[in-house]
Amino acid sequence: MTVRLFTVKRFFILCFFTIALGLLVLQQNFRPIALKVLNTLTSAYDIQVKDLAVSFDTVNKLNFKFISLEYEDSVISLHNAELRLVDGYGALKNMALTIQDFEAVTVERIDVNLGYSFLKRRFVGKDNQATTDADVGLSINHLPFIELAKINIYWADDKDLTQPLIEAHNLSLAASGQNQNIAVNQTSRKKSAATSFATSTSTILTGKLLLMQQEFIDIALSLNPREWQLNSDVDINKVLQSLQLLEQSVTQRITATTNTDEQQGLQLLSQALAPVITPISAANYQFNGNWLGQTRLDLPSGSISSHHEISNIEIAPTADNNVNSTISFKPEMPISLEVNYQPQDTHNANQRVSISLAPFSWQQSTSPKALIKLSGYLNDIQGNRADSVANVNQKVEDRQNLEKNQSENNIQSLLTQVAKLSPETNTGLPKGDATIDWSLAFNSPTYMDITLANDSPNSNSHYDLHLASFNAQIAHPLLTTQLIFTDNSAAIANENYQVKSAINVDINQVKPIDLSHLDNVDSTLIIDGASLTGQLAVEHQLSQNHPTTKVSLKQNAQLQLSDLSLISANKLIAFEGLNWQQQGASELSSTIDGSQIKLNDFSFGFDKFHLQDLSTATDTINAKESLEIHLGQFAVDAKQAIELFMPATLPVDELTSKLLPSSMNQPKNLASNNSTNDIKSQPSLLTSLLNQRNSSDLIWQLNDIRIDKLIPTKSKLRRYPLLRLDSLTLEQNLQLHSQLLTGKELWQLDELALSSYHLLQLPKNNNPLSLAGQWHTDSDLAPLLGVLAQTQMLPSDLSIAGHNKLDAGFALVESQGVSLFEMKFTQSLSDVEAQYNEMFFDNGSINAQCQFNWQQAHSSQLLTKTYSQSRLLCQQTELNIANAYVGINLDELNLKADISLGKNEQIPAKNWLQEITGLSDTDVNLTARGNLLDGEFLIPEFFLKLHDKSEGYLMLNGISLQTLLAAQPQVGVYADGIFDGVLPATLVDGKINIAGGHLAARAPGGLIKVSNNPALEQVKASQPHLEIVAQALEHLQYSELISTLDMQQNGDAQLAVQVKGQSKDIERPIHLNYSHEENLFQLYKSTQIGNQLQNDIERSVK
Repeated sequence: MTVRLFTVKRFFILCFFTIALGLLVLQQNFRPIALKVLNTLTSAYDIQVKDLAVSFDTVNKLNFKFISLEYEDSVISLHNAELRLVDGYGALKNMALTIQDFEAVTVERIDVNLGYSFLKRRFVGKDNQATTDADVGLSINHLPFIELAKINIYWADDKDLTQPLIEAHNLSLAASGQNQNIAVNQTSRKKSAATSFATSTSTILTGKLLLMQQEFIDIALSLNPREWQLNSDVDINKVLQSLQLLEQSVTQRITATTNTDEQQGLQLLSQALAPVITPISAANYQFNGNWLGQTRLDLPSGSISSHHEISNIEIAPTADNNVNSTISFKPEMPISLEVNYQPQDTHNANQRVSISLAPFSWQQSTSPKALIKLSGYLNDIQGNRADSVANVNQKVEDRQNLEKNQSENNIQSLLTQVAKLSPETNTGLPKGDATIDWSLAFNSPTYMDITLANDSPNSNSHYDLHLASFNAQIAHPLLTTQLIFTDNSAAIANENYQVKSAINVDINQVKPIDLSHLDNVDSTLIIDGASLTGQLAVEHQLSQNHPTTKVSLKQNAQLQLSDLSLISANKLIAFEGLNWQQQGASELSSTIDGSQIKLNDFSFGFDKFHLQDLSTATDTINAKESLEIHLGQFAVDAKQAIELFMPATLPVDELTSKLLPSSMNQPKNLASNNSTNDIKSQPSLLTSLLNQRNSSDLIWQLNDIRIDKLIPTKSKLRRYPLLRLDSLTLEQNLQLHSQLLTGKELWQLDELALSSYHLLQLPKNNNPLSLAGQWHTDSDLAPLLGVLAQTQMLPSDLSIAGHNKLDAGFALVESQGVSLFEMKFTQSLSDVEAQYNEMFFDNGSINAQCQFNWQQAHSSQLLTKTYSQSRLLCQQTELNIANAYVGINLDELNLKADISLGKNEQIPAKNWLQEITGLSDTDVNLTARGNLLDGEFLIPEFFLKLHDKSEGYLMLNGISLQTLLAAQPQVGVYADGIFDGVLPATLVDGKINIAGGHLAARAPGGLIKVSNNPALEQVKASQPHLEIVAQALEHLQYSELISTLDMQQNGDAQLAVQVKGQSKDIERPIHLNYSHEENLFQLYKSTQIGNQLQNDIERSVK
């Protein structure tokens, strides 16, 4: 029998045992093979596989109980990992694995212990490290299914692995539907990953990251060949808490570690976290909110669109916040933000980014006390920043520090003043701290467009911000404020930028405000019914390092006050219905060369004004003289186009510093090497402003003007009207050029019309301040008398008519503390007629040419007292009256005078006239003449001096006794004759005295007849012994009649009459001596002398 060693059966048995032996050898040596294969795969990434525990179900499925890796000096441990291969046999054959060979990777847990040098390597070597897609080795077309259940990252020496720094939960990367396909259809596991991904719509990466055991972010990343999309969910409070915990952990490890590399790395990490963590920790605020984000990347175009929404957002102070305890930011609706990026392509020359913020609103209630705390903190920050700036010039630094210390115009002082206007200090408001309600509403989306620079050498980045409108409101128990910002835009290009905004302002007062509680307000100041409305346009730009700012106040801006009252030093000043309105746009612009102000039309007025001394109303006994002023409706309308330019490099003189605030008059750009002489040689800021040409047309209107002087007496308070006008209108044109102000005015005082012209020359070229002007009026006397009648107690029976003309010119010069004033005027009254009771005159005229000079020296270092003196000179003053009746007729009355009136405060008053008039000396050289009683009278010369004795005399020539009795008829009395006389007079202390007055009848004398005179008849009846006197007077032909007159200063006069003649029925010559005593001042008031005739005759006979 033949034995065959290699039968078919034996061959199959041999192959089977050979394969079994090979598998056994492979099974026992798979661990070193796997280590070699994995190290080959990870060697490109500086990762070394130290140990592993591996088993496989099939050649395409590997199970790792654990894998220990080392990257640099960091240790990475993978637990319960499963690898699914596309072709395990090919991998074993090639003894190598690539990412394309994997179909799926799942890991239950990954623990990472950071090496001591990990952080140092990341910060120090990151600039030299370059990671590319080739280095990573991942491709969107060859991604396996990856699922990492949990990743923990620990510090280097955390042996217990209980407190991971960073955690990742449920991190998975899979094509859409890939996870389900792998789990369900095991037969499809041999398909390539590329083919599987290509048939799916997208690849999805999901997971949750934690930092310091706090949830950091939830992500979901969807990837497909055309679009990538990232969805994220962040809890802001937990993120900030985790960052703070991380910063605390880093700080602790810096002090605890002994490894130099770790310490340096931790310090670099701490420096990176400081800009974020330090401000948040120092602010003592709690940040809450849920941030949802969605970002899309379009792969073909490279464009990116991102949408973010922050809901339940709240920024509130913590319990440790000592600065702010009430103010928090909590919008009523979520904040939505969209960001879009457009790369450079054939249609877009530059890359563009657009950002839009959806409308949102915010409301807040707080108190002034809380704002004061916050403002104090802000002022401290501002002060610290100012102190940190190095000043080149020590003088500038000292001046800035001085202004900083003295200035009270800062946020804290302002809010402190607002706090003092709390409701308890104002009538009608509830007690307690005032509540201020704030609201901020962005009514329209906010857009920002950013154009990024391209590779072109001249390409620059541009930033454009647009905000249609947002609304800010502040509600205080005393007033409400609303600010509406419209047409807001900002553009930035490199170092150039431009910002624009239009602001609608609406402020309304709710209840009266008493400002006496504020600092630096010593008086009672009450404001009620205030409102301010207007629109501002603000524009600021920087171009080529040249800043430009423009602020425009649009037309129809309005300020109103229903009531404004001020009580100071027992004086009450009250306004009602104050109103200011801007009728044309005004503008303030500023450049590097200076600032320009444009002022347009405006109107201003009030309904009532009242000035009163309150002490006169409460204490009439101790009250002093005071003025009371009442004004009715007032309005001024200005038509103007004023432009003022303020150069930035001009110095400020003394006058400028007094007229302009320091913030405006300080030069902005003085070169440090300019000498003092160069600065002084330049014109001042005020000089520069006044050299410019401007004009303005003003119309002033004022009604119901009442000004009274109140003089207290023992019994009551007497009121004396000083001015009464129903209406006053002024049309004024003002012109300014070369420091010369020219004014033309048309005045209307009730019915009285006047015109004036003024020139104001400001100091220029060492010339002093001067003012010159002219006044003119040409009208009937009726309007002038109408004005005077409202202030002067004119008799009701007095009537005056005529024509008045006045031309006046004046000049005022102010130099070296001395004021000089001179006025020359010509006064002409014509066709004057007047009547008072029975007295009248007509066809009168007055012509006067006068000059008034006034000088005042102001107190100074050389002259400690202020004094003034003045003088009025009227040369060739002339009065003419054609006809007059003052109890007797006067015709052709002519009076000429040279008048000199002086006032000197250094000369005391000597008499009551000087005290009343205030005049220290009066020199009047008077001449007068006229027709009187068919004769004439003449005052050849009379010198009137209030300060000294005055002397003069009155000459009577050809006075008819018959005409006198015709003017003053007596019953039964007839007399005729022509008389001449002289009456010498002296005036001392304002009192007149006549001594040696003489009257005499001309030859041949005249006739006296008295018959049936009641007075004489009574004398005869009562005293029979005077019968002969009465008989002689019945028909007395006198040949000589002489009288003398003496009068004392009180008016008592003695008249002595000597009569010689022949009576008709008496043969003897008659010698009659008659004396009469009478107070001529009283006699002038009455023409009745009959009651004393009997006594006079009796005394003459005796």
